[in-house]
Amino acid sequence: MALSLISLSNPCSFSRLLPSLLPSPTAPARRNAHMAMKITCSLSTHMLETTINRRSANYSKSVGDYDFIQSLKSDYTVHMYERQIEKMKEDVRRLLKRVDQPLAQLKLIDTLQRLGVGYHFKNEFKEALGNISTDESSMRMEGDLYATALRFGLLRQHGFEVSPDVFNGFMDEKGNLVASLCEDIEGMLSLYEASYLGFEGEIVLDEAKAFTIRYLKDFKEKKLDQDLKRRVEHALELPFHWRMPRLQARWYIETYVGEKDMNPFLFQFAKLDYNMGQATYQTNIKAVSR
Repeated sequence: MALSLISLSNPCSFSRLLPSLLPSPTAPARRNAHMAMKITCSLSTHMLETTINRRSANYSKSVGDYDFIQSLKSDYTVHMYERQIEKMKEDVRRLLKRVDQPLAQLKLIDTLQRLGVGYHFKNEFKEALGNISTDESSMRMEGDLYATALRFGLLRQHGFEVSPDVFNGFMDEKGNLVASLCEDIEGMLSLYEASYLGFEGEIVLDEAKAFTIRYLKDFKEKKLDQDLKRRVEHALELPFHWRMPRLQARWYIETYVGEKDMNPFLFQFAKLDYNMGQATYQTNIKAVSR
């Protein structure tokens, strides 16, 4: 785009008026004749052509125009799968009641949350975690870093009081986390996630965060199990409870398929729930667009 600028040159010129050209002044006025001036203004203009090259981001055309949004459709509308999803939710509730071992309950709750279906079972989670928080057998998990960190993290996520002193059993005489913990990758990942649930002044959790981040970064550079490395890289980007639930659910559903203890029923349930959610979002955005 060419921007034309107007330049002013010699805007005004001043000249003295010779006394001979003045009318016959009186004596007092004659003394001030040299002060008389004639002011003439002259304006000359010329155009200065300046080309300014403006930057462009080269934006591509948006695919989300009206016609595209109205063309969205899904085979997973709520009315088509409502009965099936309700039946599957009841099956999960029965599964939660049937699992009676504290660690198995914790793993199941954690899996359901990561699959993005935990919002269906908030009351069941509260009940199970309430029992775990007062169960003496669940408190004696000091020898298992993974179990201890998982219990601590889930209780804090759901508003239960739990002290970071549960990690004292994993520290040496100087108050540092013992180096042997590095052999337990699952435990280190669980401790890393739990450390982000610490309150201000909880030094144990601050040290645990620094320790696990340093170790997990080193582990990421090693040529080991690719699925585990993928989980480590994902966790180091952001801890689980800082992420957007639906985006996290999609990532974990794809990851869950490759896990050794994958439950096919939970996998199918999570996929159906996710697709039904997407269908609802599409219906809403079409209505808003109209």
